[in-house]
Amino acid sequence: MTMQENGAVAAQTMRDIAAVVPILPETAVGGDVMQYFERDPDLLYIVIVDHGGRALGLVDRHTFHVRMAGQYGYSVYHRRPVTLLMDPRPTIVEADVLVADFLPQALGANASELLLGFIVVERGFCLGVGSAIDLVRHAHAAKQTALSELRMATDRLHEANEKILRDKLFIDRIVQNVPSPLIVRSVVDGDVILMNRAAKRFGDSALSEKMIGMASCMTDGVPAGDGQATMECSLDDPQGNRRDLIINRLLIADQSGTPLWDLYVFDDVTVYRDNERQIERLAHYDKVTDLCNRRLFSVQLEALCGENRQGVLFYIDLDYFKTVNDVHGHAAGDALLRLVAGRLREHSRPGDLIARLGGDEFAILWPNTSSPLEIDGRMTPLLASLSAPYQVDGKRIVIGASIGSARFPEDADSAETLLQHADMAMYRAKARGRNRFAQFQAALSEEVRSAAILTGELRDALATDALTVHFQPIYDRTGRQVTSCEALVRWRHPVHGLIMPDQFIALAEQNGLIHTLGQWVLQAACREAVAWPAGVRVAVNVSPIQLGDAAFPDMVLRILQQTGLPAHRLEIEITETSFLKNEKSNQAALRRLVEIGCRLVLDDFGTGYSSLKYLWSFPFSKIKIDCGFVQAMSQDKVLRITQTILSLAHSLELCVTAEGVETDEQHRLLAGMGCDEVQGYLFARPRPVEELLSCLGA
Repeated sequence: MTMQENGAVAAQTMRDIAAVVPILPETAVGGDVMQYFERDPDLLYIVIVDHGGRALGLVDRHTFHVRMAGQYGYSVYHRRPVTLLMDPRPTIVEADVLVADFLPQALGANASELLLGFIVVERGFCLGVGSAIDLVRHAHAAKQTALSELRMATDRLHEANEKILRDKLFIDRIVQNVPSPLIVRSVVDGDVILMNRAAKRFGDSALSEKMIGMASCMTDGVPAGDGQATMECSLDDPQGNRRDLIINRLLIADQSGTPLWDLYVFDDVTVYRDNERQIERLAHYDKVTDLCNRRLFSVQLEALCGENRQGVLFYIDLDYFKTVNDVHGHAAGDALLRLVAGRLREHSRPGDLIARLGGDEFAILWPNTSSPLEIDGRMTPLLASLSAPYQVDGKRIVIGASIGSARFPEDADSAETLLQHADMAMYRAKARGRNRFAQFQAALSEEVRSAAILTGELRDALATDALTVHFQPIYDRTGRQVTSCEALVRWRHPVHGLIMPDQFIALAEQNGLIHTLGQWVLQAACREAVAWPAGVRVAVNVSPIQLGDAAFPDMVLRILQQTGLPAHRLEIEITETSFLKNEKSNQAALRRLVEIGCRLVLDDFGTGYSSLKYLWSFPFSKIKIDCGFVQAMSQDKVLRITQTILSLAHSLELCVTAEGVETDEQHRLLAGMGCDEVQGYLFARPRPVEELLSCLGA
């Protein structure tokens, strides 16, 4: 191609370039280039030309790097669009020196350009490829500022993203670790969009659906602004256990008030509700028998009386229950109470209310019953059932029950009065000999009131030493020599004077005072007897209730040691009724008394539940013929029975005492039959210890 042709091509090339980008001369400095870029933010690159108008290359606004466009730009601009020359983006500097001298001369002249490379042109001259130092510095500073701002913005964005991630993780962990099941449901389509770990653990999908279904019913009718609600429900978990739940629901809306989500939190309150029910049960039910207690029974009784309904109340007190506790222990006593409760249930009907009022006392409320005939008809089999033997830990235990009844409204006008009157009737049954049933009668009210007053006064008498002991001598068969004296308690009442034991012993047994009373009498008798002649014994009566106390033998031994009375001078008198309950335990107690050295006397022989087996199965030293036989000896039949008793006792080497001897004829008959000892008004009445000494010759 000729020079002319080359010139034409170059000129055309420059026109093509000029139509697209600005053109600067090669003498333009970096500041000029930057101004162009600053004036036009859309300007991406600038063409640098030499003094001949030849295109030397491009300058890009971002990096200012140079790439040669080819000789005079022709090889690039002629073959491809200018826009394709944007990357890489060059700065061109012309150097009219030979290639061999370019680098030394540039360095020697302290060139202000950073030389990157060379392009050889005609006649061995070259163009330097590099960037203008001033331009690069200016651009670098701007670039660093931009990069710094970009980096700061990027850091801020990163920190924001990190915070969002941390917050999301924090919230997610809180939600997932909330111990209560938590479910979020879309208001729009009803889909569950969140279910925490506790909700998933609570049960299978069917159970979760049931939970959601229960919660969903809370949504209806609740506006978004007031979207809080609470309800309680129960359902069965996969194991079939009943679960109590409190559902807390919150309706969440956007800024415009449009509901978006329903948040449900399920509080499993099963343990709490179970505890409440347990506390409620403990408050209203007896823990031993599982019967309702006095508190609940009183409420039910008040309700019946408040409704003016007919009904009958039975007050039940177990006979000899304390003996069971003392002999067999409280565990056996509790087991016996449970068996009693079972028998009471067996004799109940729908609508009846059974309660344990405390200790060995029970009550039954029979609504819609008032006929005395119907009451007797139901009570007779119940009394028989309660009196039948029980098996407790392999032991056969026999107790009884004293039952009193009162009707509403016939016998009382309030629940409190009804309970009091049934209690009065029960004490009447107990006073008649236990294991009996009595209905309330108006006359009982005054009788029981008097008994209650007397009980309180007896308790005070024990505390104030208002009791005293009289002694009745017992003589040998001749009636001249005192062999022993029977201790008989008296009560010096400030109003009624000297009260005999038959008026308060039964009362003491009924109200638990017999142990204190019996111990006082025994101690007083031994204390007085220690001063008597060595051959005279003292006899003390012991209640079956005392004998049933497992600690009774040790108490006797302790009193003997305290008073100094030899054990062989103490006679323990018991009646045959002592063997009706707990025969084995009583036998053990009696044998223990014999081991201590005491003499055992069977009192009132021939009355009550006489059984010959007592004479050989228990270690008695003496029997006392009841005064009823002595006073009826004028009858041949009674005389023969008395003689038979004497013969039997003597064959067993037992001493025999006849009680209630009041005539010389009675004395003569008894002496003739070989009776060992006699006691009665014929010889001496009971007297204070001061008057006894003359009989003893002391």
